[in-house]
Amino acid sequence: MKNLNQKLSDFLVDYRWYLFAFLIILTLGSTYFLKNLKIDNSLEIWFLKDDPALMNYNEFKKLYGNDEVVLAWIKPESSVYSPEFVSKIYKITEHIEKNPLVKRVLSITNSPYINGKDGELVVEDMLDKVPDNSYNPELLKQRITSNPLWKKLLFNKGETAIMMMIEPKASSDFDIKRPEVLKYVNDSLSGLNYKLVGMGVTYEELNKISIHDSSLFTSLSYLLLIITIYVLFRRGGLLLASVMTIFFSVLLSLNLFAMCKQSFNMISAIFPTVVIILCLSDAIHIFSHYDDTPVGENRLKRNLYVVLIPCLFTSITNAIGFASLVSSPMAVFKSFGLFSGIGVILAFFVAIIMSSIVIAHKEKKIEVSPENEKFDKYLGIFDKLLVKINSINQKKYKTIVILCSFLFIMGIIGIFGLKIDTYSMNFLLDNNPVKKDSFFIEKDYGFYLPLEVRLKPKGAHGVKSPEFLNKLSSLQETLDKDPDLSKATSIADVVKQLNKVLTDNKESSYKIPDTPEAVAQELLLYELDKENDLSYFVNDNYTEARLTVRIPNISSKVMNTIQERVRTRIEDTFKGDVDIIFGGYVPLYIKMMEYIVQSQIYSFTISFIFIFITMGILFRSLTVVFIGIVPNILPIFLTLGFMGAVGINLDIATVTIAAIVMGISVDDTTHFIFMYQEERNKGRSIPKSVEHTLLTSGKAIITTALLLIIGYMVMVFANVKSVIFFGLLISVTMVSALLCDLFLTPSLLILLSKKE
Repeated sequence: MKNLNQKLSDFLVDYRWYLFAFLIILTLGSTYFLKNLKIDNSLEIWFLKDDPALMNYNEFKKLYGNDEVVLAWIKPESSVYSPEFVSKIYKITEHIEKNPLVKRVLSITNSPYINGKDGELVVEDMLDKVPDNSYNPELLKQRITSNPLWKKLLFNKGETAIMMMIEPKASSDFDIKRPEVLKYVNDSLSGLNYKLVGMGVTYEELNKISIHDSSLFTSLSYLLLIITIYVLFRRGGLLLASVMTIFFSVLLSLNLFAMCKQSFNMISAIFPTVVIILCLSDAIHIFSHYDDTPVGENRLKRNLYVVLIPCLFTSITNAIGFASLVSSPMAVFKSFGLFSGIGVILAFFVAIIMSSIVIAHKEKKIEVSPENEKFDKYLGIFDKLLVKINSINQKKYKTIVILCSFLFIMGIIGIFGLKIDTYSMNFLLDNNPVKKDSFFIEKDYGFYLPLEVRLKPKGAHGVKSPEFLNKLSSLQETLDKDPDLSKATSIADVVKQLNKVLTDNKESSYKIPDTPEAVAQELLLYELDKENDLSYFVNDNYTEARLTVRIPNISSKVMNTIQERVRTRIEDTFKGDVDIIFGGYVPLYIKMMEYIVQSQIYSFTISFIFIFITMGILFRSLTVVFIGIVPNILPIFLTLGFMGAVGINLDIATVTIAAIVMGISVDDTTHFIFMYQEERNKGRSIPKSVEHTLLTSGKAIITTALLLIIGYMVMVFANVKSVIFFGLLISVTMVSALLCDLFLTPSLLILLSKKE
């Protein structure tokens, strides 16, 4: 490995300008693919294409259309039946319906009015024209209230506002078209007192935030890290190398990301920030160790002989930490992990090339430059701190190990309180208008998020069976009484209204007919009218019915509880006479909770195993590998335990922390142990080797840790709570990892190396 190290170092230094030219051509040439970048935060992006849950969701959309309905709450200045307001709603409804991306609109002016005239069934819109002098508010009110279904769905609780339901057409590229639909709806409702809610509204808000946060994180990270490097080092060469490393590493990684047609979302939005933060670590170690390399011929190459291998291995462990997320059953994590891992490896080579060019160009100046004196003087405070830390380690190493063991146990205890849950609406800050509108409408109108159920009766008459329909109607009444459920709707509502208008139009006739033949006859008459809406309630051959129940927009864990409660009510009602398939958005959302658990377990296990193997290859000693692993597991357990203690959930953003931190925090430990072994190979004693390593590598360890902490703390400016927690938790974890590298690692080396 030593010969390979020297050959690679010689190659990187001797051919640095050729490598630089190749890097420029590759980076600038691949910018062509940046046009492929897009933003997508829809639920489907979290799932693999062959995931059974996603396939079931797509089957539901194929049968019944898009369940991503946009719900508009609209409040008039006076009555909801006033001519002026109804006229506006009529025109707006008609205008939105003309949009080719919209499948249907339901409002108080165009909802199907089912009526019987001269023994014949008539289905028409509530209004057939814009209200004029002949318009009768009481007649419209009577038409709407005659059908309990529309009274239930189209008004708020006090009937002071109406609800307009806009269903976009389902298509494979709807995520791209969603912004256009929402803009069209907002433009159409302009001038009215209105609020929009729905899954699509939330997705689009998250898309906007992803764009904003990605730009903000990248810019702030770039600026803060450059400022930090200048303040700490006051060295133009390092500053230049850092700027160039960031530029080429991020651009090249983004180009590759775009080349593979990946999309940005609330997780991958931090991908550029991750690359920026990690690509500087190698440059700092190269420059720091260059100062400790004796002046003379081939100083740069001799410097690389020492730092190239640990830098390479730390980049590999970083990549492993990210790449372990490929084991996740969630598509978003697979993509983020894979491309972040590749980006880290690319950043390693970029950092070596840029550092070699800058150092070689300024090599003579660096040796005599007064900047070095300023640098050493400025970082003198680190030297004093490291001397003090070394004194503590040499005297109290057993106490430090015992204290860390106690903290390890405390972390495990805290982990037992860790909750696994995700809540999309809670990703948004409390002052976000979309979140505020959602809470308002749930209070003023009721629950609006649809829990979709496909019921397949086993009887000979299928959906047309009076027994099935009566049980379905009874089930709806039971569900509506549940405080966590509301506005249950199904084909039973349609059949009861048909029976009412086709008999005597009395309230007592609002019921299911007694025979299958009567049901079939009524449905046939309704089906013959082109204004019917049967396709939203049953499939073509009446072998299954759609039941829609509105539930609160809540966390996946609570949704799962509600879904299972609905399943139990269905089973209690039908006694095994129906097959139950949950469709639509909610089952996917619930499935995410299971995948979060798998992602955490799989990614951390894989990360741990492969990092353990990588360190074994580098150090070839189980004792040394143990010393390298323990100080990096402790910060993770402390962070997860802290999350459990204070109630921070493990969700789709924070689930990646363990694997990522495992890969990142092991960097400085690897550098420390590698340099320690170099000192031992020179014949120094264990205490002296620990002391010299701490005093020479300590400054680089502290500064790289500071850069990581500052870089991730940038995420506190995010507009998504989980991303804020992600940044804060990784920053806190890196603080504890730094303390472990400065105290626990040296203490373990002193304690355990004596036993070898």
